[in-house]
Amino acid sequence: MNQMSLQGKAVPALEEKFIKLDGTPIYVEATAMPMLYQGNPSIMVVIKDITERKSAEEKLKATHQRLLDIIEFLPDPVFVVNKERTVIAWNRAVETHDGRAQGKDARTKRFGMLKGVLRL
Repeated sequence: MNQMSLQGKAVPALEEKFIKLDGTPIYVEATAMPMLYQGNPSIMVVIKDITERKSAEEKLKATHQRLLDIIEFLPDPVFVVNKERTVIAWNRAVETHDGRAQGKDARTKRFGMLKGVLRL
């Protein structure tokens, strides 16, 4: 807010976590912008409750990680392909399919070119 008052510019939206009086957390997105109110320089602050959105994002992130863990656990080589039939991920078994273990750097060099390029 201080930056805004010094420069006269709106502050980019920021996300914050607060605790309500009953102890439950709430996530908000706050934005602020300079304005004139009754001829006086003022700051307008808009606060939006984004608790449901944050909860949905966390659930989606957890589901995504769970799926990646399942794919990584599979003993057979697996490529993940999106709707456009583009390879977007693969498991470690792809790296070792030829019988030689490959490190992360080799994985990137060897299969990184496939990500987003190879169409099946």
